[in-house]
Amino acid sequence: MGAHPMGAATLVFAAAALLGILQVAGIITGVDVLIAPPYWHHHWHDHGAIRTAALLAPPLLALAWALRGGAAPRGDIAMRVALLVLASFAWQVLAMLTYPQAFDRLHAIVSSPVATSYLTDALAIADVRTWLAGFDHATLSLHSSTHPPGGVLFYYGFLCLFGASAAPLAGALAIALLAACGVAAMWLFSRLWTTDAAARLQACACTRCCRGWSCSCPRSIRSIRCWRCWSSSPGCARRRVPPYRRSCLVRSSSS
Repeated sequence: MGAHPMGAATLVFAAAALLGILQVAGIITGVDVLIAPPYWHHHWHDHGAIRTAALLAPPLLALAWALRGGAAPRGDIAMRVALLVLASFAWQVLAMLTYPQAFDRLHAIVSSPVATSYLTDALAIADVRTWLAGFDHATLSLHSSTHPPGGVLFYYGFLCLFGASAAPLAGALAIALLAACGVAAMWLFSRLWTTDAAARLQACACTRCCRGWSCSCPRSIRSIRCWRCWSSSPGCARRRVPPYRRSCLVRSSSS
């Protein structure tokens, strides 16, 4: 017989919490092996507690308001989900402002041929049709060489729209907004196993608060981590995903 669903969910939650605690400890102590691979060094930054709290307080207040108790009509639910989307986007932008370099840092990350490399390869495109036709044997940088052409084409479109100077920031903010829309996707996704509006809003809040969504403008594949995190909550435990639907979710998440 398999493990009890709640027992497995509790273990997943405990493991995720332990990894998070180890990462925070690694950042504070400067032990890189607890944070990331040895080639990626993270250093402790003091951004000022009062300034950081002031910048990040508005999204937190919006999160608290969206999760307030009491029955809510459908229109109010839609407004709460929209508010969580905006809060997610705002948190990403305001978190960047806690750095002294602010948006210059974001511009530098996108423009770096080592950090991402998508913009770097997009700048080298002379004719997009010719480039796509030879993509299978093109000489590409870091991430571009192991990923489909979508990331490069994304920034190529922003280069055409905004030019080389504004494209890095415009593209990065667009990715942040798309990541924030994952909150709305989670609202729709969670109806597969529960009709409880409060539990579904909690799922959206987990999506909103997970580090991958709020701090690093992640890709949609990380949504499965948010689903795992929320699936261990009491709200989800009341109605588990039926086996046939669970198998569909696994297939759709891996595709």
